[in-house]
Amino acid sequence: MSFLKNIGIVLVSPQIPENIGLTARVMKNMNFSHLYLVSPPKLDKAYQVAKRAKDILDKAKSFSSLPPALSEFNFILATTRRQRKDALLYNLKELIPVVISLAKKNLKVGVLFGREDFGLSKEDLKSADVLLRIPSNPNFPSLNLAFSVGIFCYEFFCSSQMIFQVPILDYASKKEIFTFYNYLENILEKIGYQSKDVPYSKRAISSLKRIFTRTYLTQREVELLKAIILKIEEKLSR
Repeated sequence: MSFLKNIGIVLVSPQIPENIGLTARVMKNMNFSHLYLVSPPKLDKAYQVAKRAKDILDKAKSFSSLPPALSEFNFILATTRRQRKDALLYNLKELIPVVISLAKKNLKVGVLFGREDFGLSKEDLKSADVLLRIPSNPNFPSLNLAFSVGIFCYEFFCSSQMIFQVPILDYASKKEIFTFYNYLENILEKIGYQSKDVPYSKRAISSLKRIFTRTYLTQREVELLKAIILKIEEKLSR
């Protein structure tokens, strides 16, 4: 279960200190240890309810804004209960193999949970590689913050008991993916697909990025795609 140390729980602007304390308790129950707090309230009441998980709060890292909190992560999940027209939502079962493979390679995975009243903002969600929705009763969909963290941690704790069933893949890093996206945008621009005169090009690029994100490209696949693009550029320059 050592891979769990590479998964960080990030609470963005939590409003209720007790929820932070309960989050610490459920994290320790499920063998998670890294808590990140963005613009948190005072933690006095959080310590009162954390009980024997106060060490999680002692080690928690606090930040005044989200970007610095995400700087050490290679892959970021963001939780949301709302259906997004411009993004694909995944369920937890779909993401478990991917996250475990990354974490077992000592790559850092961050999981974002939003504030209690309206969750993560659109800007927060843009920071994520994938969006995650925890299914619940459509007539009463809102989950308590600590409950949401508990469900996530429980699923990964259970999966860690069956780790031998999960393949370890060499997924591409965020830097490698962004480099590939630059190659892709450059070639589309050269063939005249991406330009100010093509109004749908920006939406098309976003769609292509979502397709590649959904497939969880490996390092080898990224290199193959870059090689194909370079070959196309070579042909175009003749």
